[in-house]
Amino acid sequence: METRSTVGHWEGDLIQGASKSGYLVTLVERRTRFTLVDRTMSKEAREVTRTICRMFNTTSEASRLTLTLDNGKEFARHERMATKTGMDIFFAHPYHSWERGTNENTNGLIRRLHPKKVSFRGIGTAALKRIDTFLNDRPRKCLGWMTPREKMAAFLASAP
Repeated sequence: METRSTVGHWEGDLIQGASKSGYLVTLVERRTRFTLVDRTMSKEAREVTRTICRMFNTTSEASRLTLTLDNGKEFARHERMATKTGMDIFFAHPYHSWERGTNENTNGLIRRLHPKKVSFRGIGTAALKRIDTFLNDRPRKCLGWMTPREKMAAFLASAP
């Protein structure tokens, strides 16, 4: 997993808006850097689990192997998540954010669009689409100047 030699290993997190005005669930595939983002109104485990399962329902089973999360209470229903997605769920060690470095970097990119002191109340479909475009249609040097969307599409085209 550390070598990024295969597609299907994801990292996940929850970003909080100012004054608990909503949350963004972020899921990043480690090799392609392809990112899924959705909004929840609370960080209650049931809602976060439901959102993550819905997000992964939009992806191919071939691209879903593992998911690494932090130790927040919002991920307490990880067993349900594993059953629904068919993925193995792992947790980073407490206070070891670098164990989910791709996700932390991606959250930093999202914060360029929505800084920490900004409310998430106005984030709807259009804003989520803007975040998706900003992250997945941006050429990356580490991907040979391909975009994450192109890299994921190439993988899916070659997957059995």
